[in-house]
Amino acid sequence: MSVLVTTVPGLEDYVVMEAEERMGTEVGHVYDRMSGRVLLETGFSSVMEAKSFLASMRTIENAYYLLDSGEVGPLMEDLEGRARALRLEGLMGIVTPETSVAVEAVRAGDQEYSSTDVARAVGDAVISFLEGRGVKALVNLSSPDVVIGAHVLGRGFMVGVKITRSTARDREYRVRGHPASLNPVIAFSMIMMASPDEGDTLCDLTCGGGTIPAEAAHFWRRIRSVCIDVNPDYCDSAGSNLAAAGGDFDLAVGDSTTPMLRPLSCDHVVFNPPYGIRMKTEKPIRAFYKELMANALRAARKSIVVITGRRRLVTGALGSGASVSERRVEQGGMYSSIFIIRKKMSF
Repeated sequence: MSVLVTTVPGLEDYVVMEAEERMGTEVGHVYDRMSGRVLLETGFSSVMEAKSFLASMRTIENAYYLLDSGEVGPLMEDLEGRARALRLEGLMGIVTPETSVAVEAVRAGDQEYSSTDVARAVGDAVISFLEGRGVKALVNLSSPDVVIGAHVLGRGFMVGVKITRSTARDREYRVRGHPASLNPVIAFSMIMMASPDEGDTLCDLTCGGGTIPAEAAHFWRRIRSVCIDVNPDYCDSAGSNLAAAGGDFDLAVGDSTTPMLRPLSCDHVVFNPPYGIRMKTEKPIRAFYKELMANALRAARKSIVVITGRRRLVTGALGSGASVSERRVEQGGMYSSIFIIRKKMSF
């Protein structure tokens, strides 16, 4: 069975890595870098089997049972012709006379048609297909039983039945909010980048609502987290979320630009510092990053993983004695950098 999953653009390979780790075998896959979409060949025999597996994955946002894929041209007539030729046999057994349906569409590229046009063309094709097999489609745009996703990315065209009812990034442990919460898909992937071992300690120097340690608690059960934030209310929220996640953690209210942690007291420092967009001048945020990175490098034994939209502030704060790699991701319409810093010394 082919499954189309969506993720944060830039993390496509981590979707494949997680799927293979959970399945214990190699998984066929196709993706374009920074597309935010991965086609997985799962080998599942039913939609329910795929749904059960995908519900456990933390690197995806939505998933679709693939009905058809191929190419489509940029003109309206290309879209309409390709929609009429869609292979929709996989809908049989999923859509019944009592089932309501809706089409959601995503489009990116230089086409002359819009996402609304894509939804309309695919919707017409679905209705025509079902009626040709004696099934009168019940269209319900507000609360459908079955959602059909149509994705046009450049010349690529994929149509599938949505498996996830709501976005998988809506985590169950988030009982308290935070004004600038990190997407948990990114948080989970950052922990994968750190590559923790059982029994390791993870430190989040700017924990906010606790998303990073909560993601660690979900999958790496034998990891202890140390969570620090200068805002007492944020620490309180993080404590509630981490208690809901069931993690092993310590919370501290404090300023991580000061040496709160002993040298080499954490195996991994994984954090999402404030971008400093609201700060009035460049000098305070530059000093903030320099002190924060210095303390992260001081505290970490194995690795530091940090995400920021202010990449030069991180690169300017790095010294020698570490191996650094950078990964670009897109979140909320803007590009950010994830830096993975490996300590060269072993202890």
